[in-house]
Amino acid sequence: MDKYKILFDLVVKNVNNIYEQLGTSLTECMYTKALELSLKADGCACRVEDPIPVQFNIGEDTHTIGYCRIDINAQLPNDKGGIRFILELKHSHINPSIIKQATQQVIGYTNLMKNSDTHPPAQCAFVIVFPKSNQESPHISMIDCHGK
Repeated sequence: MDKYKILFDLVVKNVNNIYEQLGTSLTECMYTKALELSLKADGCACRVEDPIPVQFNIGEDTHTIGYCRIDINAQLPNDKGGIRFILELKHSHINPSIIKQATQQVIGYTNLMKNSDTHPPAQCAFVIVFPKSNQESPHISMIDCHGK
């Protein structure tokens, strides 16, 4: 079976379970914690609010000017493909603008990871939006990071 399908199905299963249990009225950090716990229960290694250094070069000198924080930086267990992936969570009304902004955010994170000595590059990324209205379902999109 395609290892990316295994990962996508795992994320969908966990997001839907979280949404069914927690509903729409909590904060983003609670959904993040629930997803971290769910992924760990499925054998994934996870780091929450994982800081990635932002480097700025002046001539030959490289300076760390700050850090971006990945909501969840994770890896599937080796027996399920060992894929490295990141997840960006939002708690918002679902609309194209919030999805586009979160997508740009994760692409930026993956680019920073490619230049990092401390963070191996992600192979894919997820944008997950937990809705604020019970009239909506969670949005989940997967981004292939190869070639980004």
